[in-house]
Amino acid sequence: MVASCFVVSSLVSSTAQASTAAPCSPTTLSSSHSVTNITFEESMAGPALPGLTGSGNHAALQTLIAAYNKSQSKVHVTDLNDTGGYTDTWSKYQADQSNPSSIPQVVMFDQYDTQAAADSQTIVPVSTCLAADKSASLKTFVAKATGAYTLGKTIEGMPFSVSTPVMYYNKQAFVKAGITTPPTTMAQLATDQTKLQAAGYTNGVAIKRDPWITMTWLAMGNQPFINNGNGHTERATAASFNTANAVSYWNAIQTMVKNGALATGATGTINQAYANLFAVSGGQAGITFDTTAALGSIEAALHLFPTVTIGVAPLPTLTGSITGSTPPGGNGLFIPKQDTALQAAAAWDFIKYLTNAKSIAQWASSTGYLPIRTDSVSQWTKNLGGATSQRFAWYNVAYNTFSTGPSNTATAGPVLGSYATVSNELVTALDALTQSPYPSASSLLSAAQSSATADILSYNGRIH
Repeated sequence: MVASCFVVSSLVSSTAQASTAAPCSPTTLSSSHSVTNITFEESMAGPALPGLTGSGNHAALQTLIAAYNKSQSKVHVTDLNDTGGYTDTWSKYQADQSNPSSIPQVVMFDQYDTQAAADSQTIVPVSTCLAADKSASLKTFVAKATGAYTLGKTIEGMPFSVSTPVMYYNKQAFVKAGITTPPTTMAQLATDQTKLQAAGYTNGVAIKRDPWITMTWLAMGNQPFINNGNGHTERATAASFNTANAVSYWNAIQTMVKNGALATGATGTINQAYANLFAVSGGQAGITFDTTAALGSIEAALHLFPTVTIGVAPLPTLTGSITGSTPPGGNGLFIPKQDTALQAAAAWDFIKYLTNAKSIAQWASSTGYLPIRTDSVSQWTKNLGGATSQRFAWYNVAYNTFSTGPSNTATAGPVLGSYATVSNELVTALDALTQSPYPSASSLLSAAQSSATADILSYNGRIH
């Protein structure tokens, strides 16, 4: 807590020493007569397994960076990959405030770091760049994607990657177990677990202890995660995830774990963070939930697992219906204020390239992230082999659940500066939920919500 307080205070106080970037005007870049070198710090993972060269989300991003560098002569982008993921990038960015020469010109942040990034007062809001560049527009972007980065009326970061959790299942396991269709309710999931176990799949189902999945279930029920419009209308002051629906989902998870389902962590090395997926490839489970952003990597590795034929379906719900929508989860692109006017203009030019319709279509069809522009969907579909292809059927599941249903603050996902600590409260509760002596879901959610609210208030107090 003390360390967090120090970091926030340091970021805010360092603002006075940072140069104030001019708006990201294209004129600044076009009038330059030399190459502007910028660094892009990002968090994309490499291949799912050693030896799968040219695969993984990082390889897909490197392809786009190389294409941008080749497409023009004004800017050269150097890629800096943080192998520790979003947490590593955010921690490094905070530490770099004391060493301005280390600050990148473009940085990729987890969507849920948006409030903290804005509170640091060290970034140029995308709204500023849009005001300075009349040729740029977000009109074709899916509203939920931009909404995830919007605080009040200010767009803080540029949406780039959007993913949602989906259900992955092994069709060969289903055939052996006599399961004809993927489950659409939690009750059906529990029944299918028993069938898979009877067919020789020891755990039947692999459950990832990831708060993001609980957050998604809430949004699918059109329920917010925190108060004050999920933090979009004004700063959140309390958590609100302890609902009857959340209790029911957690009860279902706990029952399945008691009956032998495998519970795995959501962070760590690839083997740790994706132990649930490896349980499917290794024959311990036939069903799991995970991000659609893993789909490209899964597809690249499928040939190594002849006993697996992948299927993709929406997350099961309590009733089989969805009254809300799956919220976005992923990353956005941010411009630090430390940039000079020319660097900021170069950074903005690069960001526009990464998020143009063609690039978004290529990015989505290479990774499993979603096409967040309506004018990229046609090319995305074509890249996947057309609307009747198997690849499109896989990739389209998440897009359907994301692009349909209401677009509001509940389905845009939460915005809060203390997301990491709040998320950790749920991680702790999920760990307890899935281990003996198996405390009740209602008591765990109640305690986690109280602690999360205290975390939110503590964070708010430190920045005011």
